[in-house]
Amino acid sequence: MTSTVFSPEDIVIEKIRMFTNRFPNGQELVLAGIENDTIQGTGGAPIVSEFSVYEDIFKPYTTATMILIDEHDLYRVADIVGTERVEIQFKAPGENNASSITKRFVVRSVEDSVKTNDYTQVLNISLIEDIAFYNDMLNISKSYTGTCEEIIFKIVQDNFDPRTVRFASNPGNVSAQKTFRYFVPNVDPFTAISQILSKMTTEHGMPFFFYSSIYEDEFVLVDMHTMLSRDPMNSSNGEAKPFVFSQATSNMISDKDLEAKSLSVISYEPGRSEDTHLLATRGALSSKVSTINASTGEPSEIKFNMTDVMQNLISVGDIPANQSIIDIDNQFVADPYEINLTKLSEPGASGFQTRQFNYILGNNFPQDPEIQSFYGDPYEAWLSTTKEHFIDHLVKNVVTIHVPGLLFSFRDLKSSVSNQIAFDVFKNNFNEKETDVVDNKRSGLFIILKKRHIFDLQSKGRHTVVLDIAKLFNRTKTS
Repeated sequence: MTSTVFSPEDIVIEKIRMFTNRFPNGQELVLAGIENDTIQGTGGAPIVSEFSVYEDIFKPYTTATMILIDEHDLYRVADIVGTERVEIQFKAPGENNASSITKRFVVRSVEDSVKTNDYTQVLNISLIEDIAFYNDMLNISKSYTGTCEEIIFKIVQDNFDPRTVRFASNPGNVSAQKTFRYFVPNVDPFTAISQILSKMTTEHGMPFFFYSSIYEDEFVLVDMHTMLSRDPMNSSNGEAKPFVFSQATSNMISDKDLEAKSLSVISYEPGRSEDTHLLATRGALSSKVSTINASTGEPSEIKFNMTDVMQNLISVGDIPANQSIIDIDNQFVADPYEINLTKLSEPGASGFQTRQFNYILGNNFPQDPEIQSFYGDPYEAWLSTTKEHFIDHLVKNVVTIHVPGLLFSFRDLKSSVSNQIAFDVFKNNFNEKETDVVDNKRSGLFIILKKRHIFDLQSKGRHTVVLDIAKLFNRTKTS
């Protein structure tokens, strides 16, 4: 199957099919089968109007929605009950691209059914990745011993074999936590893994993420240090080729310039942003971590200061030089009368201790000094709190952009969530004679938090992608 790329929104939907164990003789319903821009359901099946697949850096599975223009009463004929499997198989257009991407889901629910006339109804079907449906049927109670990575791998191996974990962190970037013993308390595997992630950090408190992508069946485990150190997915030979939001310049791009078209942002929507008040009240600027050892009664106290944490990461090279401008105001005085001159957070100072985080420590295995409990020492508790505050800062300024899908159509793990993209927004009312027209506050290197692939089958197989992106730092100058 070959085709030519005419547009950065071209896609080849090879098949969307529905099947289930109760269908006789392995029968299936082919809901769509499209090559290039031919709109055609096969076998007289209903047409899929739109199919969307969602990735989320905070979820170990993908989800999807499917809208059907049902002219054949599929809801009744197939007797949809919420156990049907739906598989999408697609590939990027182009003669040299032969690698298809396949993702399989289970119907979670029919969210909506609207009868438009006597012959047609529109079905809005919610889908969940098959591995997530299976996970929710499990309840495990088992003891594991090892590092965070080892325990996560064992949980996956015990419950999801042959699916496995791809450790995407850079070599040497391992969790800082010591070997410990963890009793899974009658929960599903994903919940057990999320509890491991709640304490899992790098040596300086950066979080780890465990997620799934549309491009593969493996689970991905990666740390934020690695995420920040990687080149953006839209780069070539170390040089970023940013997505650009500029209505004026996008109208001037030739249709023949496929690369420029694929990097032209369709829409840009800043969300709720700059809520420093929320960060401060959550303790994400300055707080206190208190612990007490349940065995000895010994208390301890460690102060958390985000500015100090960030500056330490810069000094040891964990934060790249092109992302070293910390977006924390250390000059603001909260007291309107300026009697109390305490700052929110500043280097070398404690700032306001707006939250206190309390942990109970214990050593359930004193006979074996090599094995710790879930929280074994005060520093591990501090690291866990630091991790939560990194996530608070990451989601402080989330922007949503809508882009052509071409760069996200290939089997390339650099295009999944957790990776960085370069994104530029032009200044308001910039002068045509200006040489630096990029707004550095709104532009820079962003981490992909969520991603939605939209396959619009009624528009000749149009593929676009909606990204929720965020950045921890500002840059010194345009990349």
